[in-house]
Amino acid sequence: MELSELKIKVEEFRQKFSNEVRPHWPKAFRKVVLAQYQAGHSIFNLSKATGIPHQTIRKWTLSLKKEVPPKHFKQLKVIKEEKQEMKATSICLSWGEGLKADGLNIDDLKTLLREGLL
Repeated sequence: MELSELKIKVEEFRQKFSNEVRPHWPKAFRKVVLAQYQAGHSIFNLSKATGIPHQTIRKWTLSLKKEVPPKHFKQLKVIKEEKQEMKATSICLSWGEGLKADGLNIDDLKTLLREGLL
């Protein structure tokens, strides 16, 4: 269907539903407009040619994108795993004076801090 024919169909539709503020466009008509969009016409050119608001045509084009998944993205499988708490098995402390404490665990470190030795 040519754009000039589309404009005539839009005018007929508007005359038929002139008492409605926002008439519901028939699905068959939407498909014709979307076919023109897919053929390469821009949303604004379709809006100018048909008199349909560009926001309406834009909304219709969004429905196309929902139906066809992008080809350049790979499908990923989401696996839920419980996070494991990481625990240090041993702590190594060294001081500038050459002192070194090896093999401490967190409880030993807490005790040394509590006693004021660190």
